[in-house]
Amino acid sequence: MEIRFYADMFFILNLIMNLFLMSMTVAIRRKQARKGRIGAAAVAGALVSTGLAWLELGQKDQALGFWRICLLAAGFLEMNLMLWLGLPERFLKEHLRNAITFWKVTVLTAGMLFLCREQLGALLPQERGTKYGSWFVLAGAGGVTLAMYLQKRLLGLWEQEQNHIMDGTLIQEGREYSLRALYDTGNRLISPYTQEPVMVISRELLEQLGVTQKQNPVLIPYHSIGGSGLLEAYRLEELLLQNGEHRQNFLAAASDKISVDRTVQLILNKP
Repeated sequence: MEIRFYADMFFILNLIMNLFLMSMTVAIRRKQARKGRIGAAAVAGALVSTGLAWLELGQKDQALGFWRICLLAAGFLEMNLMLWLGLPERFLKEHLRNAITFWKVTVLTAGMLFLCREQLGALLPQERGTKYGSWFVLAGAGGVTLAMYLQKRLLGLWEQEQNHIMDGTLIQEGREYSLRALYDTGNRLISPYTQEPVMVISRELLEQLGVTQKQNPVLIPYHSIGGSGLLEAYRLEELLLQNGEHRQNFLAAASDKISVDRTVQLILNKP
């Protein structure tokens, strides 16, 4: 029996699916990622998948069991390669969270594609179902994209684009802490003593840093629609943001009201 392998079609389908999987991982994890990096990750994953599929065709029936085990290991490495290219992380914990999200999206997508192909393929004669199998894959991908898009809208996951949420690294006394920061143009908190802008940070995070036990707070007056009063501010050493911004020796006022759902730990303002 002659088997024809259309590498170009296989590559294009994998490229489309990789773009979808990476994009959904970025959206669900509320990450900032460059389109070029996402594209490079999708291309790399598609090349690896196409190469593995081509190698699999050359395997004998006796070796297929062992080869499938190798494919599972290769798929795991391929996933990490794509995440490393598209969403490079400073902390291993964040990379693992990205990987788990990527895996969940992959499993959900694969299930819906299989259902789509089985249900629609049953409506056509065998030869047509086989011929148009690729179109079923694309139709299933479109259905999954629409479903995930609607879910993302309902869950309010457009905050990243609208409110400029980004990941960052806070460095204090030689230790690094990962956090999520939000740019808020309405934050005009200024120290009346030094005339420098003051960020707002989660009190819980400050306590983890040990800053509240080692520093005396600076009282910063504030006025808002909800009232006015004094905020305790502490001086922090260094902040590295995902967009490349770097701040040093800055004031951050403690607040119990932010990060109730652990989405944001720091509210930024213009330096």
